Amino acid sequence: MTSTEFNQLVVDARGRQDKLLTVKGNDYTRHEEDRLSNFKRSGAALGLSPMQVWAVFINKHIDAVMAYVKTGRTESESIQGRLDDIVNYCYLGEALIHEATQDIPRYRAPIEEYNL
Repeated sequence: MTSTEFNQLVVDARGRQDKLLTVKGNDYTRHEEDRLSNFKRSGAALGLSPMQVWAVFINKHIDAVMAYVKTGRTESESIQGRLDDIVNYCYLGEALIHEATQDIPRYRAPIEEYNL
């Protein structure tokens, strides 16, 4: 795959991921203002932290990817869709971490960590 082809793949994937964040976000938040409300609601109902709920949710998609790696097929959702979900869950996980640590001075934006 050339750099040009790869760059286009990333542009296309990010477009799909942005759409998914909007559509699924509306479903999962029940149109609440707090974008992380589903993790908090589920955590409160089950006695788990929002981050623990996030871990269970992202793991469902990772399990599906691992099944694809083993079998070369998916059952209910495309592998592309699963990968898009994982990327979006990474953003949601970062948001949960940011919210939990926003008052802690040690938290730095990722751009600083990579000295870009």
